[in-house]
Amino acid sequence: VGSNELISRPLYATVNPANTSTKFVAQTSEEHIGGVATFEVYTLLGKKIWSMSKEILSNTVTIDWHLTNNQGTAIPKGLYLYRVVIESPTSKEEIDAERIIIY
Repeated sequence: VGSNELISRPLYATVNPANTSTKFVAQTSEEHIGGVATFEVYTLLGKKIWSMSKEILSNTVTIDWHLTNNQGTAIPKGLYLYRVVIESPTSKEEIDAERIIIY
């Protein structure tokens, strides 16, 4: 990859490992604008502990996570998986899960 080429990841956490909060960032295509992005966090055993949806207004969707579950309780330290599901009127796309460390 040349030095002037942009390398983009479709989904990442701005702080990883995280201690108090992080921001999830998903890159989408223009066809998804007007749709909904649902960010989800899972334990390693596959139990969903947190999710939040946001309308897609541009090619980049961001959402803050304060390291809590859906009930607002702080989650234990450990390794978790996160992903995003992007839905528009014409398509549904699931971006593969990534890992995040909470310490």
